[in-house]
Amino acid sequence: MDEQELDRVTERIIGCEFFADMLVENLVLVKLKAVSALNGDHIAQALNYLRATGLPVCLLINFGQAKLQIRRLHPSPNWKSAKP
Repeated sequence: MDEQELDRVTERIIGCEFFADMLVENLVLVKLKAVSALNGDHIAQALNYLRATGLPVCLLINFGQAKLQIRRLHPSPNWKSAKP
């Protein structure tokens, strides 16, 4: 999957009006949080999910503030996929 396709999928997710943890098209892991602010622990947990699934991108979305916070995370190129 190329970067343009990932952009297309993640833009669709960001535009959604519903909130739930989801796996979209077996490509993107979405983790939604309602907290006062995203911190390093939230990012570390999302990166762990990303590493465990072997997926190419994770959206960490916080809807706990007036303005939606969205972080798009990618795995390190040094990681080996957890998938067989």
